[in-house]
Amino acid sequence: MVTGLVLIVVIFLLILTFMFINYKVKYVINWPWWWVFSPLWIPLAIAILLFLCFLGYIYYSQSNQKSQVPSQTNWYPQYSSTSAPATPAQAPMTSAQVPVTPAIPATQEADKIDYSQYGAPTPPITSESLALIRLKKTADQGLAVAQYNLGLRYYKGEGVTKDYQEAFKWYKKAANQGFADAQFNVGSMYEHGNGIAQNYHEACIWYKKAADQGLADAQFNLGLMYGGGNGVAQDYMEACTWLKKAADQGLAVAQFFLGVMYAGGKGVAQNYPEAFTYFKKAADQGYAKAQFWLGVMYKDGNGTTQNKQEAFTYLKKAANQGLADAQYNLGVMYYKGDGMAQDKEKAFEWSQKAAKQGYADAQLYLGAMYELGEGVTQDKEAAIKWYKKAAAQSNAAAQKALRRLRINY
Repeated sequence: MVTGLVLIVVIFLLILTFMFINYKVKYVINWPWWWVFSPLWIPLAIAILLFLCFLGYIYYSQSNQKSQVPSQTNWYPQYSSTSAPATPAQAPMTSAQVPVTPAIPATQEADKIDYSQYGAPTPPITSESLALIRLKKTADQGLAVAQYNLGLRYYKGEGVTKDYQEAFKWYKKAANQGFADAQFNVGSMYEHGNGIAQNYHEACIWYKKAADQGLADAQFNLGLMYGGGNGVAQDYMEACTWLKKAADQGLAVAQFFLGVMYAGGKGVAQNYPEAFTYFKKAADQGYAKAQFWLGVMYKDGNGTTQNKQEAFTYLKKAANQGLADAQYNLGVMYYKGDGMAQDKEKAFEWSQKAAKQGYADAQLYLGAMYELGEGVTQDKEAAIKWYKKAAAQSNAAAQKALRRLRINY
């Protein structure tokens, strides 16, 4: 159909041209010859002009499309190995927009990939560094939890160079927004002088802010500050108040210290059963010092019915965690057969563990066992060695033993 229309137009133009030539020859019209042939050249000129315009349009369209394609260094940082839906800024490019390149593999071993084939910057941006970039951006926008997490990264050196000052800066930003964990960390850094000059008073202020929000660790630390008179006037009652708040939240170390306060009658009336209760709570959470104190209370019958088997059980738990006090007392129980069958070899074994940790009474005990050959082969030189170690710590019994052996110390 289109071909037929074109043919009709061409025949019409040829007839028109022939008619103009006939008029020109017969002098009917007095046009120049170039105008006589106008039915042929004018449509041709118009067609050529339209064709050139079409070519120009094609060239302009392609040029404009190329200018809108982001460079590789612009789009590459948007790459993520996660499966989150693409946002408009992260929409994947089509083959019409950019040349086809291999897909960037999602792998946990990103550092082993040859990124040059993807046109990526060197070194490559890993998912970890992308996470850090996002974290910093969010922290800069003022989100407290992001500021806290960024501070934590700087404090631990995770993904960044360890920097206490930078950690303190970000913790402080989050703390100023009332983020309790950050307030606690600011207090801790003031207490220990990490990233900031040591200041017990400031430490107490920030511990108090976090403690008032119910953070058990902050309540415990604040209790210790009151108990030691660091940054605040010493106040055992106030110390007990904060220790109890933390202990009642199940914090084992707070339960232990509160037990100590009840056992010593500091800030509260002396109360062995109450001390036993808190020691038991902490001991059952595996806190070694509480296990030791509980063992001693079972052994002596303070705050509870005397029970040597239970004493042995809790002392053994603490001794197995490396607590020298418990190792020494367990050795004494084995030596005397107190609550179990006497076993001097085990007594020597546990006394030696404590002695090697510098426990003076255990060093004295070990010296005596070497001297008498009990639980170990008799060895006078070894006995003197351990007596000297104990004597160097001002152990009067060890000094007396050395004088008896006529040994200078």
